[in-house]
Amino acid sequence: MRCTVELLGVARLRAARRAVEVRLGERCGDHGGCGSATVADALTALAAACPALVGPVLTPDSHALCTGYLLNRNGREFIDRADAPLANGDRLLLISSAAGGGRLVAPGTRRKKKLRHE
Repeated sequence: MRCTVELLGVARLRAARRAVEVRLGERCGDHGGCGSATVADALTALAAACPALVGPVLTPDSHALCTGYLLNRNGREFIDRADAPLANGDRLLLISSAAGGGRLVAPGTRRKKKLRHE
């Protein structure tokens, strides 16, 4: 099965690509049964395809996202479980949780508000 991971922000800069198509196989668990590939499998394949993501975006074991990153599946739902199953053709969007364009302010400082005079 195949899955496409679209990269934005730091992930895109580190990987030097917009998207990565990963091939995922059926996996067999400890119970003896085989099932769908999971988010963890996709992240492991992504780490193999783009080693520069390991550390800043993917955890060193390559099975999870570092703090501050989110995955969205097919533009419909955010995924917060590494064991979430994936379907053939899923598109995962890898984004920073601070991707909204907000400005970071140093602790102990305050931004001055601009007043409008009418």
